[in-house]
Amino acid sequence: MRAEHFTTPQPFGWKVDEILSYMDHQGIAMQMLSNVPNSHVGLRSSNDYGATIVKQHPTRFGLPATLPTDDAAAAMKEVERSISELDTDGFTVHSSDNDVDLGDASLEPLWEMLNGRKQTVCFCIPMCMPHRSWDAQLL
Repeated sequence: MRAEHFTTPQPFGWKVDEILSYMDHQGIAMQMLSNVPNSHVGLRSSNDYGATIVKQHPTRFGLPATLPTDDAAAAMKEVERSISELDTDGFTVHSSDNDVDLGDASLEPLWEMLNGRKQTVCFCIPMCMPHRSWDAQLL
């Protein structure tokens, strides 16, 4: 069921040169990179990969770092790392991550941290993916 409705059997092919060619053809000056990793390790790796692309093409791509909003402490560490090491353009959060919604009281320290920064951009992406614990049950 999951494979039929939520994911593809293999990751979509995404090649920087092909995307740049498409952007040029369509008159797109810049693209913000975004991903929905399914683990904290994947999230960190995705942010690192996006930052590498931005460093290679700083006028064509931007990166709002994705934050793990099911764990406020981990999200706050990723905020600090994203600013100090990756030089990201803001942050991406998901409306629900492992059944932790953005209004959950456990995330208050994260919101206070982000609100304390001047001109912080935070994109919210509505989540329609299944809970991560479903992976083992559905595969």
